[in-house]
Amino acid sequence: MDRLDEALARTSPGISHALGYTEPVALAQAWAACYFAAVQPRVRRLVFRLCLALVSLAIVASIAAPMLVKTYRDRNACEDMWTKAQRCNGLPQADVDKLIASCEADPLTSEVASRTLACGKTCSQLDACFDEVQDEVYVEKIESRLAPLAIEHDWAGIELACRLAEDRAQAGQLEPIAERCAPYRSQVYEAWAASFVAARDAPRHAGDPDVRERELLRVAERLGPDVHARARTLVRELDARRQRDSLDDKLRNSTGRVRTRWFSRCTKLLDDLGQTDSDWARAQLEPTARLCFVELGAAILDADAPRCTRRAAEVIAGLEAHALLGHGEAVDARVAEIREAEPCPE
Repeated sequence: MDRLDEALARTSPGISHALGYTEPVALAQAWAACYFAAVQPRVRRLVFRLCLALVSLAIVASIAAPMLVKTYRDRNACEDMWTKAQRCNGLPQADVDKLIASCEADPLTSEVASRTLACGKTCSQLDACFDEVQDEVYVEKIESRLAPLAIEHDWAGIELACRLAEDRAQAGQLEPIAERCAPYRSQVYEAWAASFVAARDAPRHAGDPDVRERELLRVAERLGPDVHARARTLVRELDARRQRDSLDDKLRNSTGRVRTRWFSRCTKLLDDLGQTDSDWARAQLEPTARLCFVELGAAILDADAPRCTRRAAEVIAGLEAHALLGHGEAVDARVAEIREAEPCPE
């Protein structure tokens, strides 16, 4: 009997504690007490079974009870809030029934109803509290969505969540949503801008950036004029790099007079680089000018010499503007031949 008494003495407090408080530690103690009773002789198996049933019931209650209580509380909050709104504003019963059903079906609206009831009691207080609480809950919900997306580096998901939130937001929600989205949008911009730099500096035709130009510009615009200006520069740089790759392909597959048809495309690329205010663009000016006026220029002067056509005059002017005379024997010889033959048109 001494061992049975000892087992019961260990079991009973654990069970009562578990049923009274349903804390994890108490449940663990109760389960251990049941196990101790289980290793006793057969006479005490009944004690174990009863103990096991009670502790299992306590565990189920500890898990399910909070969920049931919250669901019941939220449903009551929806009904209470819209019933009070009906008394305050004279809403038709059919409209109130629809609002209650919609509230109970949406956890976000249920949370708004619960907080609104805790905030105000009178009609004027309820109206003011509803608008304030709705803004708070909406903004909190947005941030709860953004943090996991940032951990997963789902930059497109962050931008989509922020943009949808701003599109659906009411007047009082726009500023706080923009404030919550700003640090996440900065991460989005930095990641996407890095992909543009990688595509710009990669080997020829290595790949495209993670997003299209307009998406980068849209995020940058939300972050201010300075960031937007940097984004526009990145877009122009990548476009110039693509133009150069395409031009190289054309020149590689053409010879002689055929090459001269790409001269206007080359000068356009040179103009675009000149209008792009960045170190990268300035570094591309000299090799691009060589391509246009020395390599392609030689083909044009060979085709037009000794006449100084308008196209030949453009090549000579480019050679002078970029200080490229003296950097190619064939070009220098053709320029000298044309100048001796006739004056170039202005």
